[in-house]
Amino acid sequence: LFELEKNLYPTVYTLWSYPDLLPTFTTWPLVLEKLVGGADLMLPGLVVPPAGLPQVQKGDLCAIALVGNRAPVAVGVAAMSTAEMLTSGLKGRGFSVLHTYQDHLWRSGDKSSPPSLAPPAQDTPDVNEEKGSVQAEPALQGGMKRLTLEGEDKENGEVQQQLCGEKSLSEAAEDPGVRGLNPEPTDSKTLQEQMDELLQRCFLHALKCQVKKADLPLLTSTFLGSHMFSCCPEGRQLDIKKSSYKKLSKFLRHMQQEQMIQVEELSRGVESIVAVDWRHPRITSFVIPEPSPTSLTIQEGSREQPYHPPDIKPLYCVPASMTLLFQESGHK
Repeated sequence: LFELEKNLYPTVYTLWSYPDLLPTFTTWPLVLEKLVGGADLMLPGLVVPPAGLPQVQKGDLCAIALVGNRAPVAVGVAAMSTAEMLTSGLKGRGFSVLHTYQDHLWRSGDKSSPPSLAPPAQDTPDVNEEKGSVQAEPALQGGMKRLTLEGEDKENGEVQQQLCGEKSLSEAAEDPGVRGLNPEPTDSKTLQEQMDELLQRCFLHALKCQVKKADLPLLTSTFLGSHMFSCCPEGRQLDIKKSSYKKLSKFLRHMQQEQMIQVEELSRGVESIVAVDWRHPRITSFVIPEPSPTSLTIQEGSREQPYHPPDIKPLYCVPASMTLLFQESGHK
């Protein structure tokens, strides 16, 4: 461990023995050289895994690993929360780096190299994928975006029903939000079916509103992290592991079969969206969801009360050791 301002932090040596000790974010191997040189990790350098980024708050201690190996190569403090990272479109400074592999602190140890640790099981197909999605790696449990079902009210259900034009009446009757419209008892939709609908909705919304021709080719991980997550309705969270597709690549292949997009592997192991058919009926007929009443209230309130930056004033105080010196003037 190393101590900084009376706080203890693990070194990379400790994290190689306990790789799940901290929430882990992934970056590209070329970025390591910059981190060793003293740079902080910027958000455009992050690689977004299929299950989403780990959930952290501003100031949380995090580990940074490289693509293909989950052995951490750096330790840093989050400069913003996961939600703020996604809202910013993965732009700006993400982590203040405290210690890296190959820095002076590392040289004071045995100077060993990171062990080769396989990426979490979520990146490889598994017979028990559904079971694996529940018993995920501890470091990723916070990072998986989850769909919250508690508190889903009738109004949300009706909005959902209006937005999904491809829903049949029988499907609408099964929707928990519109069950009151059908007196016959029907089973509500499963979590998997709801997640499939949310996934397709975010996909269509992102293509219609956010992705432009100039953005192509677009890394599939960037498309998920910067575009699809930001199109998720307020109060709901996207988790591909909870859908019937399980993996982003499988979902995008399905969308490619519907001839909405074209996905190619431009470099080994890295897929990109290279073409989008914006004239596809499903994209043109998609209705952009209206903001929820809560967010409208916030917007109206912000219009009435324009934002004023905080007024910052420097203040000075006399330290205890110098109290006698300032006693006559009365300054404290």
